[in-house]
Amino acid sequence: MADWLEPADATQGPRGESREDVRGRRPADELMLSGERLYYEGEFADAAREFRSARKHEPALFEAWAAEVDARLRAGDVPRAEETANEALAAYGKVPVFYAAKALVLAHQGYIEAAYEHSDIAVRHHGSGLFTWLARAEVVLASGARGTRESVDTCFEKAAQADPSHWRTSLRAALALIQWGQPQLALERLTHAARFVPENPFVWKAMGDCQRALGRPSNARGCYRAALARRPEYAPARDALRDMTAWGRFRKWAARLLRKSVIRNP
Repeated sequence: MADWLEPADATQGPRGESREDVRGRRPADELMLSGERLYYEGEFADAAREFRSARKHEPALFEAWAAEVDARLRAGDVPRAEETANEALAAYGKVPVFYAAKALVLAHQGYIEAAYEHSDIAVRHHGSGLFTWLARAEVVLASGARGTRESVDTCFEKAAQADPSHWRTSLRAALALIQWGQPQLALERLTHAARFVPENPFVWKAMGDCQRALGRPSNARGCYRAALARRPEYAPARDALRDMTAWGRFRKWAARLLRKSVIRNP
């Protein structure tokens, strides 16, 4: 059987130069940088398109495939995420990070046993990878099993060891915790991230969402306003504030009523 294929070092370019040194020399590098920026600003669908373009330029850029899967899941596009994960495995076979990506998809689809099986393979063959451990944490969260907090924290700690930024793992951990209904834990991770990137409006908007989920509307408004202070035209925070007004709540109620009417009377 073929050997397991390892992803290239994401921080290294040709001849061991740092990625920052080789930006602009390869279109795929520029696209990855753009995709990463969009991802950490919460623009997940746009990020997925950039990652997809990067792998089109360099099909063996394994991290681009995995990043696209993750971004599509964050955007709520599970079918496209599954399509990309399956295409990656079909094209390259034994690539650990692709098993981690497939594990993420399976977790979002509710196939927990299969998700664990794929995650086990990724951990066994690429146990030092940031993406591998973030995916593992999400599989554990998706299982909903009791007593998973310690296991999830361990996965996040292992991911953080591969993260020189000191904040990206915290933000991505928060996204996973939000996805699986843990707003208080997510808020703690976001607070940590905000110390490193205080000007990122998405971090503040996500903090507001957590505060809102925890039943703290005043704190939520404060976070949304903080996001707008960083970027006055930031639509997600502006829309969130509007939704919290009496008129915003009425509009949401009316929209739900209209959807129900359409479903009953197609």
